[in-house]
Amino acid sequence: MAVIGPDAILNYLHVASHEQRQQGKAWYKTANAFAHGVADRYGIHPEQAAYALAALSPQQSWGANQRSLVLLLETNSTYGLGANIAKARRILAGESPSTVLAPPNPARVTGSKVRAFADCIIAGGRTSTVCVDRHAADVALGRRLAASPLPAGFITGARYETIAAAYRLAAQRSGGQFTACEVQAITWIVRRTLKHGEGRFN
Repeated sequence: MAVIGPDAILNYLHVASHEQRQQGKAWYKTANAFAHGVADRYGIHPEQAAYALAALSPQQSWGANQRSLVLLLETNSTYGLGANIAKARRILAGESPSTVLAPPNPARVTGSKVRAFADCIIAGGRTSTVCVDRHAADVALGRRLAASPLPAGFITGARYETIAAAYRLAAQRSGGQFTACEVQAITWIVRRTLKHGEGRFN
């Protein structure tokens, strides 16, 4: 396995087009605006909307994630993983997200990505928190586009924090142009674009 550090992340950041950089900088701002809009419409707190979005997010596209939250608020039923729907319901009912999203086993760090995703939405991208999913890990590891999927359970515990730290260092090396959260969003967009065959990188 490759060494995790900022260099591979910076490689992606450097090849990002102006449009991709602008899209990445705006991604969490747009998500924040959506959370506020949902909160206003359904009479909940914006942080509840953000954490419920995050709870529902695993294995969903962003569009599906948005639709699943609105459906849950309107009908108290939605699509997705049953355990995640239950967590979203608890958050919308007023239970503390820190309790709902706490690891079931304190000895095993889980749910870091979900909590980070919510934090990035709440901050509108202006944060050093990094949402590390498999695409973010691929970028940090400098993995080739055709590489086999990362093994289940790879992004846990200390490795998650190591990857997040690499994004924070990459943000520092960008000369302060972007937060760590924005670097993750920009490089995610670049990776996804390349994965779908629009351009070449590795």
